Amino acid sequence: MSQILNIATYRFVAIDDPAALKAAWLPRARTLGLKGTILLAHEGINLFLAGAETAVRSFMAALDDDPRFAGLDLKE
Repeated sequence: MSQILNIATYRFVAIDDPAALKAAWLPRARTLGLKGTILLAHEGINLFLAGAETAVRSFMAALDDDPRFAGLDLKE
């Protein structure tokens, strides 16, 4: 059985179109089998995710590609 990783993070950052990020991220999160909450607002992001460690890290690596979310301070 794979190990489950729980993470939490947030960042206050300008997000012009939170709905567009949701549309891009939700299918990927579902495909990876992640559970949790990603709150997106014009003021920033608040994220709580759980899933297989490789899936969580894969999702976060994709977020790292966006300069607004690069280097988020994850609490594991």
